[in-house]
Amino acid sequence: MLPILMSLFGIFHSLSLDSPKVVATSKYKGIFQHLKDQERIKTIDGPPMGFKPVIPKIASPSSEHCSDLKYQLHVFDKMARGFWLHWLLPMLLGTLSAAYNIGIGKSDITGPAADIVMMGFADPTESAAGILSRLYTRAFLIEDVATNKRIMFVHCDLMSVMQLVHQEVLTKLATKYHGVYTEQNVVLHASHTHASPGGTAGYFLYDATTLGFVSENFDKIVNGIMDAINAAHNSAESGTIRWNKAEVAKGGKNRSPSAYLANPSSERAKYASNIDTTMRALHFFNSSGKLRGVLAFYPVHPTSLTVKNKLVSGDNKGYAEFLLEDELDDVIVAIGIANAGDVSPNLIDNGNGTFRGEGNTTIESAEIMGKRQYDALSALIKGKSELVEGSVIANLSYVDFSNVTLNGVKATTSDPFATRTCPAVVGQNFAAGTEDGRGPSTFTEANLKGNALFKAISAVIKPTPAWVQSCQNANKSRSSKLVSSLSLSPTSRSRPWRADASETP
Repeated sequence: MLPILMSLFGIFHSLSLDSPKVVATSKYKGIFQHLKDQERIKTIDGPPMGFKPVIPKIASPSSEHCSDLKYQLHVFDKMARGFWLHWLLPMLLGTLSAAYNIGIGKSDITGPAADIVMMGFADPTESAAGILSRLYTRAFLIEDVATNKRIMFVHCDLMSVMQLVHQEVLTKLATKYHGVYTEQNVVLHASHTHASPGGTAGYFLYDATTLGFVSENFDKIVNGIMDAINAAHNSAESGTIRWNKAEVAKGGKNRSPSAYLANPSSERAKYASNIDTTMRALHFFNSSGKLRGVLAFYPVHPTSLTVKNKLVSGDNKGYAEFLLEDELDDVIVAIGIANAGDVSPNLIDNGNGTFRGEGNTTIESAEIMGKRQYDALSALIKGKSELVEGSVIANLSYVDFSNVTLNGVKATTSDPFATRTCPAVVGQNFAAGTEDGRGPSTFTEANLKGNALFKAISAVIKPTPAWVQSCQNANKSRSSKLVSSLSLSPTSRSRPWRADASETP
């Protein structure tokens, strides 16, 4: 038997404008055992269709303040810069042989496509004005026949599946399925496209730049996810799962190589590159051996379409999904985000702190990077793969990352917070953005001088508590302590901007 370790990453941001009670969301472990098999999977060839924009006539969506919503929100937060490492689904070696019931479903979640701000670049001027490609949600049900344990994995062509969306989906599932699908076995995952409409959040930090809550978009996403789950549930039948992986050539570029070099040399020596270049895929078959669906993961940002883009789109991952589903016979294909923290799809360095794609236009750049993911996954579908066997297991724990005890260190008079993590703050340089999309010109990366504008904004909103500053400064260099910060801790304001608690498997 060949043990396989596979980590599946997505985007799930926790948001609310009101002051929710802290209840954390869930993350899952699926455990499978893999056996070698030399069977090849045949595909049906067909010419891919074009990727043409469609400009619809859509009424402007109404905006409502999130405080009108009466939801108990699940609390979730991110530990790293940007939008990554939110959903982790390790596929580990199992020891028991089992058969699976497999269900797959798909639904449209495009929603309004005019006069609604996109979510991702945090720029209120990035307002949608049409559709380049529609957005979909794809649900994959895996049930262990021996134990009746199941996992419903739902992939969405969105920047992130907001916490408010997750809460509403769970509420609807509880009403319809009476405990069959809960936070313990439902994973809502996003591709992380920055060309999907926003306004479905809740916390001010994320909703501010989308100019509020848009119920039309929220309802479309929630109902679409439910439709995909229902389709997967109702289509469940006996089947098999196969697994394989491959390298993707020119599939991304590290946009922060100097930061990567700060990792210990012993750790960097373990890898051939400063990015993960591996695509991993699960292939789902019915009992007759027909391919029903593919769930793949590749770590590159879907940011080929820049902040200047005005068309709703799944970006490079959406294009790859489109090509494969158009080519294959009645097969549902999802390509999710993985560990893409600093992996840019834009390979050309402009020499001024920004990157651009390889195409003559951003749409061409999205097609180029999408085609590379399509090529890799198409080869995986046709190539050798390993049979997945074993039990389906889901485990969950909750962690408040603002107050984690650190072992092996001692607090001192000069460093009283050495034994714990700190409530989150954002430094002034976060507003500088990234190589894929810069923020206001007054902010620049690596600026260690206090920014007067940021200081003023921070002071007006609410000063960072002294103890939080001391806690954060314990691990900073002397010069970086001068950089202005803004506290995001729920304990530092009456209405938290985001949350501290997260889940781990």
